[in-house]
Amino acid sequence: MAIVNSYKPSTGGGGGGITSFAQDTVSRTTAYASGAVTLTLSQTPFSLNGLIVNLNGQILKQTTDWTIAGLVITFLVENPYLTVSDLPDVFTAQYPY
Repeated sequence: MAIVNSYKPSTGGGGGGITSFAQDTVSRTTAYASGAVTLTLSQTPFSLNGLIVNLNGQILKQTTDWTIAGLVITFLVENPYLTVSDLPDVFTAQYPY
């Protein structure tokens, strides 16, 4: 089971630049293998350098823990022991756009 959320905080006034920030999440409640979890971003990131990707709050490293093609992040981590009685694993991507 996957649960997907997108969050856009309100933005204040100001002098231009990047004014929007997105947070997209997907949760897994059952075991998964490397490459089996994907997250489609709701917006196009301003830059991949500003893209922060984490699993349960632990920052993941690009190319080692995740890859991106277009707007789709594929996670290269696995949790073969996750069961529905555990807390879900939550994958999050935060980025300016």
